[in-house]
Amino acid sequence: MSCVCQNHHVSYYIDTIELAAPLCDIGNIGIPGEILSKEGDLTKEEAAAARNHTNIGAKLLKDLHGSSDYNDFIRISMDIAHYHHENWDGSGYPEGLKGEEIPLAAQIVHVMSRFCALTGREKQSTGEALAIMRQEAGKSFDPDIFEVCCRISRQLL
Repeated sequence: MSCVCQNHHVSYYIDTIELAAPLCDIGNIGIPGEILSKEGDLTKEEAAAARNHTNIGAKLLKDLHGSSDYNDFIRISMDIAHYHHENWDGSGYPEGLKGEEIPLAAQIVHVMSRFCALTGREKQSTGEALAIMRQEAGKSFDPDIFEVCCRISRQLL
């Protein structure tokens, strides 16, 4: 019976991440449009402003969360919005968290966002995207989560 409960909990968690992931960049509503739509490299100041979307998004969601400790969707959405640009090796932002310090939901979204960027905007094949990501595993994201991504890659498109 506990295995059934555990599987239900994992399934619920994954479903919640799937629903919350599109909110990862909700903080972009607080970033000037000219920065978001700028072609080419951003200045240092523009890049700092753009990076602040993680803090803006987390604050917006925190305000929605209020004092409720029972809303997993908002809590997970806050983690994703705030930490989805943290890197496994600590080189990310906004907090410079590394490894297991990064909330699991944010780690998962980071890996999947990279995959989607490579196969979408950058027009890489699934194989090419995974080869690029293999070089980034252990630096940008958890190599174990990357391996799961590889195992399910046929289901992602």
